[in-house]
Amino acid sequence: MAASSKGDMSRKKAKNSKSRNDTAVQGTNDSSIVSKCSMCMLGYFKDDFLGRFVAKPVRRAPLINRGYYIRAKAVDHVLKAFLSAHQGVKTQLVSLGAGFDSAYFRLKSEGLLETTVFYEVDFPEVMLRKSDMVQRNDVLMKLVGEDWRMVENGIVSSSYKLIGADLRKVNMLQCLLEHHGIHPDHPTLLLSECVITYMGVKSSNAVIKWASEAFSHAVFVTYEQVYPNDGFGAVMQNHFKKLGTPLMNVQKYKTLEDQQQRYLDHGWSCVCATDMNRFFTTLIPMEEKLRVDGIEVFDEFEEWHLKCAHYALVCAFKGSTVSSLSQTIFPGVEPRTLETLTSQHIQQQQSCVSWKDETFSDHGVKRFGHTSASLAGGKVIIFGGFGEKGTQHSRLSLVQLLDVASGSCLPVEPAGKEIGPMLFHSATPVSDDTVFVFGGRTSPYKPRGQLLQLKVVPSVQ
Repeated sequence: MAASSKGDMSRKKAKNSKSRNDTAVQGTNDSSIVSKCSMCMLGYFKDDFLGRFVAKPVRRAPLINRGYYIRAKAVDHVLKAFLSAHQGVKTQLVSLGAGFDSAYFRLKSEGLLETTVFYEVDFPEVMLRKSDMVQRNDVLMKLVGEDWRMVENGIVSSSYKLIGADLRKVNMLQCLLEHHGIHPDHPTLLLSECVITYMGVKSSNAVIKWASEAFSHAVFVTYEQVYPNDGFGAVMQNHFKKLGTPLMNVQKYKTLEDQQQRYLDHGWSCVCATDMNRFFTTLIPMEEKLRVDGIEVFDEFEEWHLKCAHYALVCAFKGSTVSSLSQTIFPGVEPRTLETLTSQHIQQQQSCVSWKDETFSDHGVKRFGHTSASLAGGKVIIFGGFGEKGTQHSRLSLVQLLDVASGSCLPVEPAGKEIGPMLFHSATPVSDDTVFVFGGRTSPYKPRGQLLQLKVVPSVQ
């Protein structure tokens, strides 16, 4: 009896923990939609429907607005590329973990869904809330269509299906989609926008594998985090952990290559992947970049590029979408297949150079945009840049002296005035203990024109 009672308590505790996690994950929708709305209100991205799902709009910080801007542009790019490649063809869009996203209403109002059925799937509680919001808004209901009807936890029409389902239960998901008319042979795009990253590896891979088996011609689009083990990645993981929504897949699929291999291992024919830095650089026109620069004062380019480097857009293809989309979705990015990944791995093995790893454990040197210069006696002076300062990331004024022979890396105390934080400056050694420093900037709008002289003087004990 005691053993049975203990087992019941253990199961109850696990159930409560799962319930708390589900509630926290659902909460990411509420936070995300407010951030998306903030970005749209300021004019970063045009969406006239997001505000209809937000009770109280809030203006977010510029860095958050930019993050959601590039996210919206990336997802919009893929959706419109898919629709453009299948004009006049019956297609399906399936938004997994859709939350309060308004993509259906935006695309429908633009006349881009004439031959497309749009499915939205999320927790039943979330879909019930969204269904109520949609039904109370005449503009949204007009886009849903006159043939709409209520179903359990949602509403459906001939062009829009709002369905409550737990993505971890793929058999139930399959049954619900089939019940609402999903067609296995119509070209289908499945979207996971920061969704399966909150599911366990086993559950998320089950969704990926199910999608590859359920549809003959499909694209699986994933937007989520990568590179968890550098300084920014550690802060990023800790942020989501504190929210009660830990990133469940990022340690298993750390890099773009890992993400690509993941989809190839679960039935997809080929995969393209890009981080948001590359997307912004190659797919956002200069005119658009200048327009965005003029929306609000922005002085956090280092953080912006770090954030963009840690978010990836992955597109996996099968069937007819391989030829229609895989070669053009990201210009300059070659799609990967099992064959190309294998050959590239062999090629990399044949062309590798070797180096010796050195560990400097006294003080971290994780930074970029810094400068270093060689001094006498195997010493290297390092200063400036952007990196870790305590638990935060910021511009650094820290000067360090690296001893290559001993592996020590010690801070250098200024004898006079600190040089202050700076990035992208030059350093030229002019003697065994003296370096000239010129240029760089203290912020994107504050270039430095001074010529500084740094002289390393041994401290008197």
